[in-house]
Amino acid sequence: MLEREVRMLDLLNGKTTVQIPEITYRGKKYDYVGYPKIEGSTLTNEIYGSLSTEEKDKLANDLATFLFQAHRGRFPVTEGEAAGFQHE
Repeated sequence: MLEREVRMLDLLNGKTTVQIPEITYRGKKYDYVGYPKIEGSTLTNEIYGSLSTEEKDKLANDLATFLFQAHRGRFPVTEGEAAGFQHE
């Protein structure tokens, strides 16, 4: 499971406008990875509720842009298949 996540992060890195964790070390004896912290904060229900309509619209647009980039725009199916992911 972790290896699949690592492959996906490697494929997405540099292909989206959202910063993707860059794996900097991997466990040799145990299954773990590490990467530098990405600055930001958790979007809680409380924080979301305090956003203005304009901020919520921007958030929705940013999320839609990321999903488009990750699923179609900048991520060709052939790259995923080459990394061992199946196209359905």
